[in-house]
Amino acid sequence: MKVLYRSSLLVLLSFAIFFTLLGAASRDPTAQLISFKNSLPNPTLLPNWLPNQNPCTFTRITCNQTHLTSIDLTSIPLSTDLTVVTTYLLTLDHLQFISLKSTNLTGSLSLPPSHSNCASSLSAIDLSQNALSGSLSDMSFFSSCSNLQSLNLSSNLLEFNSPRWKLNLRVADFSYNKISGPTLIPWLLNHLALKGNKISSESDFSAAASLQYLDLSANKYFGDIAHTLFACNRLVYLNVSSNQFSGPLPSLPSGPLPSLPSV
Repeated sequence: MKVLYRSSLLVLLSFAIFFTLLGAASRDPTAQLISFKNSLPNPTLLPNWLPNQNPCTFTRITCNQTHLTSIDLTSIPLSTDLTVVTTYLLTLDHLQFISLKSTNLTGSLSLPPSHSNCASSLSAIDLSQNALSGSLSDMSFFSSCSNLQSLNLSSNLLEFNSPRWKLNLRVADFSYNKISGPTLIPWLLNHLALKGNKISSESDFSAAASLQYLDLSANKYFGDIAHTLFACNRLVYLNVSSNQFSGPLPSLPSGPLPSLPSV
């Protein structure tokens, strides 16, 4: 009986060690980065991303004293899909900033519900100047980025319907997409850019009282601007040029624009 008991304990201990090691391996940043590289159509774009090496020595990677904190692959023609990025890069523990600006990134913002959650440390994402499609309403994955403050999705192919999620963003740039019709802005933003879209109806900014920077230029807005922006009483920068607004512009305080996170 004692032998059977000890055997059972050994089996349970073996399973515990196995799953502990498996979990540790799954969180290994080098393994995740190499998996990302190997998934690319042209892995030679990242020549010094090598197995069993310190990821802090990899091209375009920045670390603090102990962890990988930043990835900047701007203008490298990765030609990959957003699903690959969200699987291997946005889930990296301790990652704070990532830029995949102008990297030939494609795919839809709508990801399956079973998709991995974003790293809780991530505070800024730049996916601008790519060919991402879908609706901003389907960004449920990004709502899993619990500390995300800055999101740049400008110059893509995105549309917008009624939001089904809420982000605690401070800075959002959705300029030069395919956004049209009325828009509801449900986020506690400080900085919002919607420049160069096709928004033709009045937008609801009633929940955007924290806005300090607002760029609505080069759209198709019309109507009384004071009515549209009645709740935005903290604005210090406003650009509504190249629209069809009527009525006087709201008065803005003088002085420099406060320092805000970049997009």
